[in-house]
Amino acid sequence: MKNILLHIFLIICYGMLFMQCYNLIATHMWWPYTSLSQGAEFLSMNIAAITIAYIANYWVVFRMSRNKKKRSPILKLTFDIVQSYCLLLLTNIPFLYLMSYIATQSSYIDWIGASFYNAFCLLGMEIVFFVRQYTYQMKTTHATKELLLKYQYDALRAQINPHFLFNSLNIIQALTYENPERATQAIQCLSDIYRYVLEYSNKASVKIADEWNHAQSYIGLLRFRYESNVDIDVTGNPPTNAEIVPMTLQILLENIFKHNTISKKKPMRVNIAFEKEGVAISNTIQRKNNPSSTGFGLNYLQNLYGNQGMELKIVDDNSTFTVHIPYLPPQNKD
Repeated sequence: MKNILLHIFLIICYGMLFMQCYNLIATHMWWPYTSLSQGAEFLSMNIAAITIAYIANYWVVFRMSRNKKKRSPILKLTFDIVQSYCLLLLTNIPFLYLMSYIATQSSYIDWIGASFYNAFCLLGMEIVFFVRQYTYQMKTTHATKELLLKYQYDALRAQINPHFLFNSLNIIQALTYENPERATQAIQCLSDIYRYVLEYSNKASVKIADEWNHAQSYIGLLRFRYESNVDIDVTGNPPTNAEIVPMTLQILLENIFKHNTISKKKPMRVNIAFEKEGVAISNTIQRKNNPSSTGFGLNYLQNLYGNQGMELKIVDDNSTFTVHIPYLPPQNKD
């Protein structure tokens, strides 16, 4: 109801504003009418015609754009002008000529005037549309930045989580007595993980090659922990210039080991495939009955990529679970 009243108010304002502008252009007077009834008739005729133009242009600018791919502002404006004046010929011009026979005052609105106020309506609609688009983009950017800050905080918190650190130190402690050389390698992996977190957790994106180097350090810790019970196969090579959200690979690997049982009888098989459009991580499904979850994982990545206009593709066929991560578009790092 509130929106309807707003549109009615705008239509009346359009009608009165157009009438005065047209009067000044045509007669150089604010009130060229011989009587109040003549002025009222002129205003009602204009409001009726502008209502048609208003509805037609609103549909062109705001409704038709929903069903079409994103266009550049110039291209959209060009299409809108063509569509607007096609609708003018189909609706408003016939209406005005019909009214010219019905009205008691003849020839005070013509097709030139109709073309003028159609442009008047279209211009107003386009200004509102682009202001709304700009405001929406600013809000989206702000929301993305807020989500990224939360992501950075949660990612850092996940890495200093007592369970993660406790498990890593337990592995290192056990290796210290059994195999000091491997213990040194495990310490190096843990050091590399924390160095990466501190360096990249405040960034929106990172090159896939750097992310893969970090993931390999995490995989190294997993292999120290699970030994031969984990088989991780890698297909392809990371593209040189492709980018991804920092710690995406680690989060997905964490999910695999968090939600699945792993033993000698049920070894975990993971495949990491670097493809042309993104990276795919798949694993055999061996679900735990009651997996522990903090909510920091797949859903979080879906929200983060979604705020950048990208979508994760998830395939679960009850035997294999696969997540396709798209590469991010080039980032402006000026």
